[in-house]
Amino acid sequence: PTTTVVPTTTVVPTTTVVPTTTVVPTGPGSYAAMIGDRVRTWQVVVPPSGSQGRPFVVVLHGRDGSGAGMRTLGLEALARRDGVVLAYPDAVEGSWNDGRPGVDSVAHRERIDDVDFLRAVVADATTRYGVDGRRVVAVGLSNGAMMATRLACEAADIFGSVAAVAGVAAAEQLNRCNPSRPVAFRLVVSRRDPTVPFTGGPISAPGGRSRGAGASAMAVAAWWATRAGCSGSTSAPVPDSAPAVQRWTATGCSPGTEVVVDSLDVQTHGWFEQRGYSASSAVWSALGSALPK
Repeated sequence: PTTTVVPTTTVVPTTTVVPTTTVVPTGPGSYAAMIGDRVRTWQVVVPPSGSQGRPFVVVLHGRDGSGAGMRTLGLEALARRDGVVLAYPDAVEGSWNDGRPGVDSVAHRERIDDVDFLRAVVADATTRYGVDGRRVVAVGLSNGAMMATRLACEAADIFGSVAAVAGVAAAEQLNRCNPSRPVAFRLVVSRRDPTVPFTGGPISAPGGRSRGAGASAMAVAAWWATRAGCSGSTSAPVPDSAPAVQRWTATGCSPGTEVVVDSLDVQTHGWFEQRGYSASSAVWSALGSALPK
């Protein structure tokens, strides 16, 4: 069966979107597509400089969030400055199927194919807006961060760079991860995160609900550094950050596949903004070769 885009655009099974009419945006541009048996929605924000040949950044919200909610983080000012197109997709009932077994959410229980959905979002932007399909980045928060790490494993042919904030990877993900190429990888995490343990382990949830387990942040970084052929690493505080942010950087990596971990000494879970350090700026600087020169 074919996949139907609401209202009049048709997505063929390869997830290449073939528009038949112009979809009128509401505000920045709103879209919907039938992926599997569910209608999926997303918004696209185009900078004043236009979209043709521009990088494309897909921003993934956290558990119980929405694409619209991620628009408050400050990425749009950076995108306007650098001429980058942004997409804000919505998960099914607020949760991405990031590959963690045993998670109590519709997306996990019904095995929602979010990888296919996000491939379709990129395909549509390539066709409709003319974005550069060679410069596509996934940025995620919490559950969205873990979804971004799944994209690195299963859709590296599309996503050449990933930035994950307050999230790592499913505990067993790296055992089955087989990316088609190395990707640039950035983690922004707290060493005292009360929800997603920095050293790996069960992810906490209210009311005793199951959220599965995450891998160690440094194990995830080391895995991707090895994949990128990195030969060493350095570690140093980020200047003027308070509390101090420690930056671990893999060295000797293949060009365009930098691996960096910013770890904060704070007991919180979220999008980190503190004196001398901004997660938005850190994520943006990590996009590297995807950004315009």
